[in-house]
Amino acid sequence: FFQAEDGIRDYKVTGVQTCALPIYEIDFGFLIDSSYGMRKLVKMSLRDGNGYNLQYAPNYYQNKRSIVRLALENYGSLEHASIRLRNHTETVRFAIEQNPTNFQFASVRLRGNKDFVKWCVGMHYSTFKYASYQLKSDLDFVKSLIQIDWRIIVHASIPIMNNPELVKYAFSKYKRKDF
Repeated sequence: FFQAEDGIRDYKVTGVQTCALPIYEIDFGFLIDSSYGMRKLVKMSLRDGNGYNLQYAPNYYQNKRSIVRLALENYGSLEHASIRLRNHTETVRFAIEQNPTNFQFASVRLRGNKDFVKWCVGMHYSTFKYASYQLKSDLDFVKSLIQIDWRIIVHASIPIMNNPELVKYAFSKYKRKDF
């Protein structure tokens, strides 16, 4: 048992308090002393919906596709992956399949790639808000995306959103079943 010491009690506590927490004398140093052990420890920390723990992993593991994939499978974010993996098409594609908002953490190159952005919009229209401003201002490109999902117009640049002909075109694509 742990015994409370002076100065670390809650203000409502009047006597000596004990806490029934087990004291483990297991040395986890063997895990950290080897790269295999560290990898195992990082993987354990990412499982069971704890993918956000990737942010605490050493940079080396934030650059490993298998580790980042495990994090993404467990509700993690692409935000803490290495810059190299944020630019890796297949990793970013997998991240967006897990959660479309991961597109905001993709590299500038991918957010400006017409084919990739088109694929993202096919996954979910809201991903278009993370596309490059250049693509959001490209009238022909926006028009092609409206054919996939008319709602992308709300994420286009302001000049495009204020284009009456494009707005009319978008609403011509509107179908009641979208709501």
